[in-house]
Amino acid sequence: MMPITADDISIVLSGGSGNLDANLSIGGDPSSAPIVNNQINNLFNDVIPAEAEAGHEDYRCFYVFNDGDEPAYNIEVWIESQVDEGSSVEIGIVDRDELQRLTLSGGLPTAGTATFSYEGKTFSIGAIDDLAEAALEIQDGLNSLVNDEGYQLLETVEVTTPSSLGSSVIIFDVLFTDNDGKKDHAQIVLENDSHVPTDVTWTITTTQEGAPVNRIAPSIANDATSPEDVNFYAASELSPIQIYRLLPGEGFPMWARRTTPSGAVSVPSDGFTVKFRMETIEP
Repeated sequence: MMPITADDISIVLSGGSGNLDANLSIGGDPSSAPIVNNQINNLFNDVIPAEAEAGHEDYRCFYVFNDGDEPAYNIEVWIESQVDEGSSVEIGIVDRDELQRLTLSGGLPTAGTATFSYEGKTFSIGAIDDLAEAALEIQDGLNSLVNDEGYQLLETVEVTTPSSLGSSVIIFDVLFTDNDGKKDHAQIVLENDSHVPTDVTWTITTTQEGAPVNRIAPSIANDATSPEDVNFYAASELSPIQIYRLLPGEGFPMWARRTTPSGAVSVPSDGFTVKFRMETIEP
C-alpha cells in the first residue's frame, strides 16, 4: 500500500450527509460536501450590519477524515492566519479519554480463564488471586492486540483496580489514555469465562465515552448556540490541536467560533486559514 498523502485527508461540512449549506453546518452527522479551499463563505456567511453593530458570536462544525488506506499519525491542526481587524476565530474539540469498567461479582476466581475481545481480537486472563497481576494481564492483553492489517490496535491503555483482595465485587478500570486517548472506542466484550467458581460474573460498562475521534458532534439549536464541552482557543503552530492517530476511515468533528466585536467595521475578504500537519510513519 502507498503511504497516506494530504489528498487522503478530507474536510467536510456537518449537518447531515445531504447538507450542502455551510450555514447549517452546526453539528450532527458529517456531510458528503467538502469544504472547498479558498472559496468565499465556504464555512461562515457574511456578518450583517446589525451583528457587527451589536457584537456577535457564531459557530460552525466540520469533520476531518482519513480516507486513505494507511494510518495518519500525530495530526496537528492550527489557525495559520486571520485577516487583520476582522472577526477573530478560535477552534476546538471535545477532548476526553474513554473509561470502561470491568466488574467481577461473586468472589475471586481461583482457577480457569476468561477470554475478552476488542474489535474482534481476543486475549485471555487466568485465575485472579492477585489483583495487581490481574490488572496487568488485562492491560498487557489489550495493548498486544493487532488487527488484520498489522496495525497495533491499542498502545497505552492503563488498567487499575480500586477494589481490595477478597471483596465480593472487584472492579478493573480500563483507561484509554495517551496514544489511545481522545477516541470513542469499541466496548470490550466477554467472549468466554471458565473461571471457578462458576457463579462469578463479569459486567462491562463504558463509564465515560472518549472524544473526538469516532464521535458524532451533537447538533446545536442555531449557529449562535455554544456547543457543550468544547475547549476553544486560538490554536497555533506552537500550540495546536493534536490527535495521535487516525486509522483508515476514522475521523473527528471540530468546531470553529467566530467572534465579531461590537462596533466592528466591514473588512473585505475577512476570514481565516486552518493548517493541518501529519506524519505518514508510526512514531
